[in-house]
Amino acid sequence: MTPILAFDIETVPDSAGIRRLHGLPDSLSDAEVAELAFQRKRAQSGNDFLPLHLHRVIVISCVLRDDDGVRAFSIAEPEHDERTAQDRLERLVNSSLRQVLGSATSSDIISGRRAQLMVQTRLDVEKRAKASRLGIEVIDVRIKRADLPAANLPTVYRRMQTSRAQIATQTRAFGEQQKREIIAGADKEVAITLATAQQQGETTRGEGDAQRTRIFAQSFGKDPAFAAFYRSMQAYEAGLGQGDTTLVLSPDSAFFKYFENGPGGSRRR
Repeated sequence: MTPILAFDIETVPDSAGIRRLHGLPDSLSDAEVAELAFQRKRAQSGNDFLPLHLHRVIVISCVLRDDDGVRAFSIAEPEHDERTAQDRLERLVNSSLRQVLGSATSSDIISGRRAQLMVQTRLDVEKRAKASRLGIEVIDVRIKRADLPAANLPTVYRRMQTSRAQIATQTRAFGEQQKREIIAGADKEVAITLATAQQQGETTRGEGDAQRTRIFAQSFGKDPAFAAFYRSMQAYEAGLGQGDTTLVLSPDSAFFKYFENGPGGSRRR
C-alpha cells in the first residue's frame, strides 16, 4: 500500500495583532475585533478570508494511512488546551444570550417563548463561532439555570413581593365579597322564614280566636247568666290580676256582685 499523509491546519483570527494593527481599544472582545477585520476584508475584496499574517495557527493535524492502518496526530499550542476552547465558546454563548434574552421578559424566558429563544440563541452562537473560525459546529444551546446579578436581586424580590401582595389583596377582596354575599343570603332566608312563620302563626291564632269566639257565642246564648259571670271574671283578671292595683269603689258596686252573691249574681237580702 502506498502511504498517504493528509494535513489540516486550523487557524483563528489573530485578535491581538488586528487590535494593534488598527488601534482598536481593549474593551472590544476578540469576536468583535475579528468581525471588524472581516468587514474590512469584505469591503476590499468581497470575501472575509483574512491575510495569512492575520491568522494564528492553533492546531496542525495529520492523518497517516499505511500498512499499519490509519493514525491521526495533532499539534497544538500549549496554551490552547480544551479549557481554553471551552472559555472561548462560553464567551460566545454568553454574548449571544445577553443579546437575545435582553429584549425578552422573565415569563418568556421561563416558559412563554423559551424554545423560540433557544433556537434564536443557537443560530446566533453558530454564526459567531463560524465568524471566529473556531472550527466547531453548534448543535444545540440550552439554559440550565439563570442567575440574576447581585445588584438586581433586591429589585426583583421587591417586585415579586409587590406582585404577591396584589394577588393576596385580590384574593382577600374576593373572599370578603363572597362572605358578604353568603351572609346577605342567610339573612334573607332568616327573614323569609321568620315572616312565613309569623304569618302562619297569625293565621292559626286568628282561626283559634274565631273558633273560641264561636264557642263563647254559642255558650252565652244558652246561658246568659254564665256569660255575665265570665265577663265579670275577665274584668276581675284585668283589674286585679297584677296584684298591685288599688280600686276605690262603693261597697254595693256592681263590680263586686259576684264576690257577694256567687255565680248566680243575684243580690242576697
